[in-house]
Amino acid sequence: MDEQTPEQLAEAKEYGHLTLKLALVDMALDFVFLTVFALFAARPIDVWLQQFGPLAGDSLLALLLRLSAFLLIYIVLHAAVSLGLSYYRGFVVEHRYDLSNQTFARWLTQYAKRIALTTIANLILMGGLYGVIWLSGDWWWAVGAGCAFAVAILIGYIAPVLILPLFVKYEPLDDETLQDELAVLAEGTSLTIEGT
Repeated sequence: MDEQTPEQLAEAKEYGHLTLKLALVDMALDFVFLTVFALFAARPIDVWLQQFGPLAGDSLLALLLRLSAFLLIYIVLHAAVSLGLSYYRGFVVEHRYDLSNQTFARWLTQYAKRIALTTIANLILMGGLYGVIWLSGDWWWAVGAGCAFAVAILIGYIAPVLILPLFVKYEPLDDETLQDELAVLAEGTSLTIEGT
């Protein structure tokens, strides 16, 4: 393995510090947004949503529909607030350090896919959790924990096959030396290396 030059090490350290600072700013922005939304916007939005026929009432269906609409509003507002920081962190910084050659259109497509996937997953998980709470009464926490465990296992199996290909393009490895090294590492395990 080639040793890095002092300039490369300094640049890597600078990149690490910058990405850490941006991650902290992102967490702070998320916290402030969630706090402001919970304290000042959540109740008025819920009251406003109850004006619409299917979203009014206390039935399970009305609650799930209202929760879904509420969650969509939250996600759209959060995406609008955090878009600038996401662009800077995921596009500008990565290009500044030559870690990406992605076009802006491609970055925006990936960002939209991530938001869409997050929205769908949140709608399913929140709807499932509220359904569990509604149907299982005092034991909702035990049923919810069991369901969360099952969902985590399921996601572990389907993410590499269904979710990651949406964001990562796989190509065969052309470096035969690296292929041989990977094959040696995989020996004695249940892993298989395709293309070796």
